[in-house]
Formats: sequence, structure tokens, C-alpha cells
Amino acid sequence: MSVLAITYGFVVLMCAIAAAFVCGTAIALPFAWMPRGKRERYTVWAAVVWSRVVLHGILFTRVDVTGRGNLPKDRGALVVANHRSWLDPLLLIAELRAVGLSKAEIFWLPIIGQYAWLCGAVFVDRKSPAKRTAAREEVMSLIRAGVRVGLFPEGTRSRDGEMREKVYLSLPKDCWEDGVPVLPCALYGTERTLPTSRRGAIPFQRCRMDIGEVMEPADYPSADAFAEAVWAQVTSRFEQLRSEDVSA
Repeated sequence: MSVLAITYGFVVLMCAIAAAFVCGTAIALPFAWMPRGKRERYTVWAAVVWSRVVLHGILFTRVDVTGRGNLPKDRGALVVANHRSWLDPLLLIAELRAVGLSKAEIFWLPIIGQYAWLCGAVFVDRKSPAKRTAAREEVMSLIRAGVRVGLFPEGTRSRDGEMREKVYLSLPKDCWEDGVPVLPCALYGTERTLPTSRRGAIPFQRCRMDIGEVMEPADYPSADAFAEAVWAQVTSRFEQLRSEDVSA
């Protein structure tokens, strides 16, 4: 990747941190006194504004979204998507108001990590089984409180453009147990803006987001069947986006 792209990537990061400070301080911080599970209905808007500023005002990303009418109105939900780039969480926040389940290291990203937590993000130490269980319980508690939480079952970004074979579907199974909805979502082209295997950023790129129908646990006989159906929806929608890109 060129020196220009690497330099631009650094500028994007600095601007994103500055934007997080402004949005978080102005919109989220006034509600910091409220308990977890209640403040997010207000603080999430800081994350939404921030993500849109970064996407459209700093990276100048063009996002084509389909399926806007499929969002749950007044209920929390688990939003399940494939993972191709660091841009993916921003899309889930900007378009679906879905804060993320992220690895613990992200919390220490200056200003961004701390305000993300205030806005509803959940951070998990993947090395600790006990902390993974606690994070799952925290996610379900937030969803029951009306928060949308984003999940990338692949666990990490795709390195070769293909969806990873190994996925982690414990949370969709928890949703079946608790009777809360899941929203499948497919992402494509986000790695054009923030490439996975290289440092730097590229402005004015186009990506796509396809939001599926809300999936209700009551329509499936078991947790396994529900989780597999959720991931099948993500996979099929991703393949459709890719086929449309190839044929374009």
C-alpha cells in the first residue's frame, strides 16, 4: 500500500478520535449517571452520529443499503453479520444503531473505546471462559432492555475475502432460549476502504449492506436450528451481494 494511503489512514484515525471526543462528550457523557441498560437509549445516538461522521465525512464512503424496512421498531435485537473490515462495526452502528460485542483490546483505544462502552458496547476477554460467559450474559441483558447489539460470529475479519468456515453461534442460541429476535445482515466491499491485510485507508469507496428479515425464535424448533438458520441467511445474502458485484 502506498505511503499516501498509510498517511491518510493515520489522519482518519486521529480525526475519528477527535470526533469521538466531541460526540461522546456532547451526547453520551450527560447520561453517564444512568445505569447500564437504560442509558443506551440516549447514549447510542453519540455512536450513531460519530459513525456517520467517520463514514461519510472522513472516509467519504458510499454505502448502498437494502432492507431498511426490516428493522425491529421498539425491541432489542442481536444483529448478526459477516466480518470483512474494521469498517463493519461502523456500518452496523450508523445504519442499525447496533453497538458491538468487541475484543477487550478495543476498550483501550483512546477515547473511542471508553465512549463505545458508554454507548452500549460490550468488551470480552476471549482468553477467559468465565469472562466470555459474563459478556454473553451482558449482551443478553442489554438486548432484553431494548438495545441492539452487533455480533460477528466469524470472530475476526476475513483475510481472503471468503467467509470463514468456523463461526461462533452461542449468542444466537441464547436468543432462542430468551425469545429475542435476531437480525441477519450481509456486508460486502468494506475492505476496499479499510483493507484487512494492509495498513492505511482509501477514500471514496463503495460498499453494500443487505439487511434481512427479522428472525423470531418461536419459528424454530431448537436453539441449534435457529442459530444455523441465522447464519445461513447471512451467508446467502453475502453470496448474492458478491454475485451482483461480479456481474456488474
